[in-house]
Amino acid sequence: MTTTHCRSRYPKPFIFVLAILWIFTLLRHSNAELSGIDNETLKHDYTPRILHTDPLFVHLHNFLAPSEISHFLNISSNSFSRSQVVGTGSNGSISAWRTSETYFVDYEDSMAQRVAERVFTFLDFLDPDGLEPLQVVRYRSAQAFRTHFDWFNEPVKDTEGRYYNRLATIFVYLDGNCTGGETYFPGVKLQPSMIDGETIKDPFNRSALGVVPVAGNAVFWVNEHPDGTGHRKTAHSGLPVKDGTKVGLNIWLKRFTKLPYTPPEQRICQSLPLATSCPAGAWSDLARLVTKGPCSALSQVNHQRNMVGTV
Repeated sequence: MTTTHCRSRYPKPFIFVLAILWIFTLLRHSNAELSGIDNETLKHDYTPRILHTDPLFVHLHNFLAPSEISHFLNISSNSFSRSQVVGTGSNGSISAWRTSETYFVDYEDSMAQRVAERVFTFLDFLDPDGLEPLQVVRYRSAQAFRTHFDWFNEPVKDTEGRYYNRLATIFVYLDGNCTGGETYFPGVKLQPSMIDGETIKDPFNRSALGVVPVAGNAVFWVNEHPDGTGHRKTAHSGLPVKDGTKVGLNIWLKRFTKLPYTPPEQRICQSLPLATSCPAGAWSDLARLVTKGPCSALSQVNHQRNMVGTV
């Protein structure tokens, strides 16, 4: 199936040059006067380090301040629930694929708004359309999230009825008092000089990216190719925590799809001569329409290929 996305404003080679220039500008002018951003956001310094360019990966040292870390840890500490997974066309469900715990931060939270301002300033060159609610996620001993993508095979609908995909991700570490628990990207190959053992490791000796949980640090990556399709090299896992606790903050950036957009279940319904109606989100109804065919098969394939952590 093909997916309609907003297209990049720049040719593919140019966007990476733009990103590098933007990183150096940010390093030189991290305290520049930017209207509309509160003083706490302005005066907080962090250090970006480019790890990879296709897809773009950047390590962010000290992205959150200690007061911001404490706030997110405090508001979530007694409110976690079991993390769920969701695939295209499915509701969230508990799965052995993802064994962590989750807490969603309220949109109106003042600290969340401050972090959102920092994110939009940092990623101005990508021109994102918005953010999903910030998600605090906690991993205790033996808990993990097996290999998955953050992007969807088909766009999903937000609370205002707009279809979007995840343009980019920032994962911030709030608590790294653990062994294990690296965020591992098997398809992102690094030069040996990039692997310092303190913030970046190679857990399986494959020259692949493993980001070490260090409180305040973050890793940013772009989920999509310039044509709007998902980048398969962004497949990643939260490796099992061996001892202690890892707490992170998921920040997912939206890119709205072009309209009009026809959801996949409606497109499949239209291709079936016996299907006269198609309720919204009706993957299960479609599977009952035919015992063998595109409905049930595509539902299973999309769920397996696109298991992501949204709820």
